[in-house]
Amino acid sequence: NPGEGYNGNITALDLGGTWKNFKGKRKFDTSLFSFGWGDGGGGPTTEMLERYERLKDFPGLPKLETGRVQELYKRLEKEVEAGLELPVWIGEQYLELHRGTYTTQAKIKWLHRRLEHVLVEAEAANTLAWKLLASSYPQNELTEAWTTLLRHQFHDVLPGSSVRAVNNAAHLELGKTLAQVEKLRDQALAQLSQNIKLEGGKTNVVVWNLTLSERPLRLKMARPIKGAFRLLTADGLEVSYQELEAEIVVSNSSLNLPSMGYLALAVVAGTSQKTKRDLKASANILENEFLRIKIAADGTLQSVFDKNATREILAGRGNQIWAYTDIPREWDAWEIDAKYERDGVELLAVSKPKLEYSGTLEACILVERHFENAVIEQRYKLRAGSRRLEIETHICWQGRRTLLRALFPLELRVHEAWFETAFGAIARPTHRNTSWDAARFEVNAHRWADLSEAGYGVSLLNDGKYGHSAHGNVLGLTLLRSPVFPDPLAEEGEHHFTYAIYPHTGDWRGETTLEAHDLNAPLLACTVPNSKGTWNSSRSFVQINHENLRLSSFKKAEDSNEIILRMYEAVGGRGTGKLETELGVKRGLSVNFLEEGTDKLSINKTGFEFTYTPFSVLSLKLE
Repeated sequence: NPGEGYNGNITALDLGGTWKNFKGKRKFDTSLFSFGWGDGGGGPTTEMLERYERLKDFPGLPKLETGRVQELYKRLEKEVEAGLELPVWIGEQYLELHRGTYTTQAKIKWLHRRLEHVLVEAEAANTLAWKLLASSYPQNELTEAWTTLLRHQFHDVLPGSSVRAVNNAAHLELGKTLAQVEKLRDQALAQLSQNIKLEGGKTNVVVWNLTLSERPLRLKMARPIKGAFRLLTADGLEVSYQELEAEIVVSNSSLNLPSMGYLALAVVAGTSQKTKRDLKASANILENEFLRIKIAADGTLQSVFDKNATREILAGRGNQIWAYTDIPREWDAWEIDAKYERDGVELLAVSKPKLEYSGTLEACILVERHFENAVIEQRYKLRAGSRRLEIETHICWQGRRTLLRALFPLELRVHEAWFETAFGAIARPTHRNTSWDAARFEVNAHRWADLSEAGYGVSLLNDGKYGHSAHGNVLGLTLLRSPVFPDPLAEEGEHHFTYAIYPHTGDWRGETTLEAHDLNAPLLACTVPNSKGTWNSSRSFVQINHENLRLSSFKKAEDSNEIILRMYEAVGGRGTGKLETELGVKRGLSVNFLEEGTDKLSINKTGFEFTYTPFSVLSLKLE
């Protein structure tokens, strides 16, 4: 539409221009013309309807006919059934505009990310409590929370292009909803945990895994009791922990938590036995059994050496922090100019790296940078038994029209990078051969981006950032941008977030998605008195036999007392899956997103079977 874009008007310019631009007219003789005052729902005016009557059969213009959108597609469907072949587009349709919306208003985006994970956890926890303990299911509260989240995905809230009053209101409403959903989740887990019997301690720590994959035992939690104590499994294995200022780190890479289940640890009095120290740290060195990391005096990563693969992953200084002047030619909160890299300054540490703490399970090195009146504190954290180097970031931001980025030049050569999307991943070029390639200097991704050669790669994980770049061998992450319109105080204040480097063998299809999920939704712990419960110290309530299948929803059906288990295939494979559950399921149906369907799942002695295809979403109704 050459006239008003998606705000179509009944004028000769709009009608004739749209028909002229319709390239499919030789295959199908009808196109859709949407008219009215859009971008707010005003709809058509009386003047537009009057013009429709005058122009609907006007010579030289296309013939007009009002109707519903589905009527057009029903007509088109009949043509396809009769043999009409339509062109098909494969891949993404990249909008060469509005690249800044992946980053603007970082707090709103972080709140969305947290709610997207916590809501799924709350549904799963309450579904277990509902079916196992006959507890009431908080349907109204969860529906209200989902409605709040989805309402704030309207433009211009989620893109960060709202006025300040809207942004302030979004912070309050999303933050309040997040606290309410966390409470719903934690109450259900505490109720479930009271049914576990574990001999040997007056208190139990119950660690919950609300996913469909087994996960290694690693989390941070509040101190369970005062004084000296030990953490023991049911068979007497001691689980190591490390005390920090406000919490403890618990880790045992040889202990896996079962899928959609728990592991209980007895808290007993006494002094914890000394743990073999696989973690070494100094003012500029972090090293565990997998990685040896050296921090340069300027605060960047001088080296990240993979000890198992005997290779350096960096091709230059890693975690370079750059500040760029950010004044787009148009669309201040929406857009980033393609030439922004020409006007940047690297932010170097104001003092030498400092070892903040070092223990048996986790060590941390602090680096501080300044930019004008802004202070950027970063903590490089490495755990024993982990291949993930986390960069915990605290920014006290003051400034205008600045773009802040982190860059990682990697010792890899590939022509495409992979980026996580909703329920899948997409490959994009790392070169700028064509104008289309060059336009993708800033792209979106969810929890990870990855560069991988044959047999080895590096993933860049995050817990609430969406703007990425991959140019040559350099992976980039946009941390913050501070436009002045329509919110003159965008990004002013405190920011807390974490991103991480994860070197791996193979490509991203191995453990990248699992590591990214662990960063965004760590394991959950409840401390409860040892009760008269009868449940075993470890239990799995739902098992899926394929790691490629990831959880989307485990909840009560909208209109019945059945359970909806929704999964997605995450790596682009196909196969036959098998579902096993201890919830007394007698029948399984394959349903659509609206929870409609009658395709019965085949069942044998070991569980229900179903097939899946690459990047598909599967919804099962369990009766």
